[in-house]
Amino acid sequence: MDSTSTLFAGTDGAGVFAIDAPAQFSLSVNTVGKGGATIASADGGISCGSDCTEAYDAGTPVTLTATATSGDIKGWIGCDTNTGKGKTSTCTVTMSAARNVTVNLGKAPKGATKIARIGEP
Repeated sequence: MDSTSTLFAGTDGAGVFAIDAPAQFSLSVNTVGKGGATIASADGGISCGSDCTEAYDAGTPVTLTATATSGDIKGWIGCDTNTGKGKTSTCTVTMSAARNVTVNLGKAPKGATKIARIGEP
């Protein structure tokens, strides 16, 4: 979706002028590895499971949050910045072209025991 649209408008006797709409680019989110995660953008445009692709205006910063539903998040591919590994991780991209980002998932080894911190369920 890499295009700029032009709207021509006229007002009473003021003539015709052009308004350029900002270019839009597609952001797609994928997963690799074993495990599961929910992935959503802060603006609500992406909610993976049902909608893993969204168009954003050029220059828009987009923050994605992945929350592991099984296993762990091992990292991201294709982000400008990310918070790395864990049960929850964020990725930020600034839209200047079509982008694909990938969440790398890892399942806990068989027989692994989860140790909760005090106050965690």
